[in-house]
Formats: sequence, structure tokens, C-alpha cells
Amino acid sequence: MNVSVVVHEYYRRFGVDNRSVKLAPNSTVEDLLAALGIPAEAIGFAIRNGKVLKLKDQLRDGDTLVLLPFAVGG
Repeated sequence: MNVSVVVHEYYRRFGVDNRSVKLAPNSTVEDLLAALGIPAEAIGFAIRNGKVLKLKDQLRDGDTLVLLPFAVGG
């Protein structure tokens, strides 16, 4: 399945930009983070359709997730 990821610029430190990721069926948010090389503890919020997901939540083909850190700003 394919999932689109929109990331905050904070995640560029992990070499991640906005992109599409191919995952196995029934993959979770945790699986997505592993595929991207982002440690789970670096994620503040994974959002799909305005709803915050948990690490064990299952993804669906065609999902678009927004990944945000806990705090942004200066």
C-alpha cells in the first residue's frame, strides 16, 4: 500500500521530506516511522483526516499523514 507523508521541517534532521511511502498491507504508524527512519519518541502527533493517531493504529492505502513534533517555534 502507498501512504503519503507530510512532515514538519523538524524531521529533515532525519533526512525525511514530504513523500509517498510503500508499506506492507496492515502497516501501522509505528511501521511507517521505522520505514522513514524516524524514532517513535521524536513524533508528537501523527494526524490523518484531522484525527491524532496512536503508534499501533493501522494505516490504509492512500492515507495522507501529517507528522508534527510536540513543540514548534522559537
